[in-house]
Amino acid sequence: MLVGWHESECSRYESGARSPSEADLRAWALRCGVPHSAEDLVTTARGIDGTYVE
Repeated sequence: MLVGWHESECSRYESGARSPSEADLRAWALRCGVPHSAEDLVTTARGIDGTYVE
């Protein structure tokens, strides 16, 4: 909840029903105290999305 997400939004991310946006990933990394990891998260998410489409 530190990022301001509603419980249902968190649940959708956890279950894979919805992918977080790049902004969501950056906000989450910042709130977790690891802003340097944000770009790695975004890159990984892009790779997952690309693999899923293929």
